[in-house]
Amino acid sequence: DKSEFIQTMIDLHCAIFGLTPQQARESAELRVKASDTVDLITSKTSTNVAADWAKLEQYLRQCYASIQRELAS
Repeated sequence: DKSEFIQTMIDLHCAIFGLTPQQARESAELRVKASDTVDLITSKTSTNVAADWAKLEQYLRQCYASIQRELAS
């Protein structure tokens, strides 16, 4: 269960970027997915490291694109 981690990331994105919790939820969830992915790589449990690095980059790009979208709205 990642609900506490997601809430922490929501709080962080609200504090750093001045978003509301609703605005920060998507970016927080994506940031947690990125963290989970890097954990797979660094714990050596990834079955495809190259693909997981690509997935990690995608999650981070989506995370910060979400923040940019919300800041522009």
